[in-house]
Amino acid sequence: MKHIATFFLASVCLLFSSLSAHATLIFDNADVGRASNRGAQSSPGALVTVSANVTISNIAVRNDLNQDGNLKFVIFDHDTHDLLYSSAAKAFVDDGVSWKISDMFSFTLLAGKSYDIGAIADVGGLWHYDSTSNSMNGITSIVSNPNFGNFGSPAQVGHASADAHIRLYAEESVDVPEPAPLALLGLGLLGLGMARLRHH
Repeated sequence: MKHIATFFLASVCLLFSSLSAHATLIFDNADVGRASNRGAQSSPGALVTVSANVTISNIAVRNDLNQDGNLKFVIFDHDTHDLLYSSAAKAFVDDGVSWKISDMFSFTLLAGKSYDIGAIADVGGLWHYDSTSNSMNGITSIVSNPNFGNFGSPAQVGHASADAHIRLYAEESVDVPEPAPLALLGLGLLGLGMARLRHH
């Protein structure tokens, strides 16, 4: 009977693990461009405007760190330069040019607002950018990149004339089955386990 209970519990855990949420790419402003060589605690970001409320779950930036280091992902109010969101430091290895993505979080970009979005590193690196505006899902990048400084306490320190590469993601939830189907599944698995036990 102990083996049946173990089998049942493992099956239910497997079911729930398949129901976990995942992130969907909703904005990508990367075009063929160049790279800006920045020292530690200095990086470019992207200025975006938003036409409809959207809740994002992850930010990714495209860069080539000079060595293993940490990134903080940030969102600033463009008009006031107030820091609205800063992630905890996240470690990344020096793996060449790659997209480095934040851990999952929840932040709602509001319609009619403009934001300065990106990341800052505690090591130097090449940060990729281009000079082309992009629009996806009501989010539009403006070719007037913010610059970020001070890794310990991130700040927006002015704008230039580029569009640093970022990606934005939104959490996509998977429907959870109603309790009745789950109960039926549990009984079915239990019955299967008992049948197997009788044949041994």
